Amino acid sequence: MIEFEVPGPAVAKARPRIVTLTSKSGRHFSHGFTPKKTANYENWVKLCFQEAKPDGFEPYAGPVEFHARIYETVPASFSKKKRQQALDGDIFPTKKPDIDNFLKGFMDALEGLAFLRDQQVVYASVSKKYAAIPTAFVRIEELRHP
Repeated sequence: MIEFEVPGPAVAKARPRIVTLTSKSGRHFSHGFTPKKTANYENWVKLCFQEAKPDGFEPYAGPVEFHARIYETVPASFSKKKRQQALDGDIFPTKKPDIDNFLKGFMDALEGLAFLRDQQVVYASVSKKYAAIPTAFVRIEELRHP
């Protein structure tokens, strides 16, 4: 099992951007790319994972279980009372981004490092809560047959 922290605000996987370019000969072609904010966060996740993994670790080859707890900052617009309720866990961050987009970002970042292919993830849980300091905690483990 590997557990690690990704300090800072979590970034959900954004949709790829498509641009249409025209060559000098007048030919049109499309080019897709991952938005910079998403790519930067995925690289940050990779770095945090690499610092936490044990020496000699090889990506899991079998079925994998994935858990992420995402802590977002309390909006500045919240009153003192509402802020305290959020920090106490009585109010949850129900606005965008969706948790499935966080999961996609983590899967793409960790593919080839924590596990060979993201299809190996057979169980996943992702939660969002408020906290004073934004961060994400990740736990990955290979499922073993008894």
